[in-house]
Amino acid sequence: MVTADQKDGSPPVAAAAGWAIRGALPVDAEAIALVHADSWRRTYRGMMSDTYLDGDVVSERLSVWRQRMTAPRGDQRVWIASTASDLLGFICVFADEDPRRGVYVENLHVRHDAQGSGLGTALLQTAAAWTNAEQPRKGLWLWVMEANHSARRFYQRLGGVETDRTMLGDPAGGSAPNLRCCWPDVQPILDKDHPGELRPGCHPQPSEGMGGHVRGN
Repeated sequence: MVTADQKDGSPPVAAAAGWAIRGALPVDAEAIALVHADSWRRTYRGMMSDTYLDGDVVSERLSVWRQRMTAPRGDQRVWIASTASDLLGFICVFADEDPRRGVYVENLHVRHDAQGSGLGTALLQTAAAWTNAEQPRKGLWLWVMEANHSARRFYQRLGGVETDRTMLGDPAGGSAPNLRCCWPDVQPILDKDHPGELRPGCHPQPSEGMGGHVRGN
């Protein structure tokens, strides 16, 4: 649960677990890219091309994240969960992607050996707290691959509602059915207790410069 002193957008902290959440810096781009690429390789087998996943995904993601962290969009916000030495997960949102639906959660990834620790919930709560403070009365939304059942269950347990289905492209040049998951009100996320009981999921997001109507982070 996000406490009163976190509702101004400051991140929840889990010191007992040895990690904390903070805003991402340009120096974090490489670590974000490594977590991102590894998450894709572990999660999207059968959903994205093996040729792409077995290729140089790290360099491609590093290019994306260096650009994002050095020349970010004005509405971009990125937070990371880390220990003193390791990045364990991250979330990236865009505030102005869809004025009607609210803040777009473009990426949410947690390192495989940190899943089940509550990191995914805490990262989503951080985005929800920021939304409450900076975009009052707006919700959150994201795309999730239809075949990514663990992520879908995770979002549903946090109050997300799947509203529509469409075929979206991915950075590998393929396409897959995706579901839009929405929180018209972010309060159910903020009120969630015992995040460690949930298994953080991953989901696709728009690809940069890959062509087509892409929703693959």
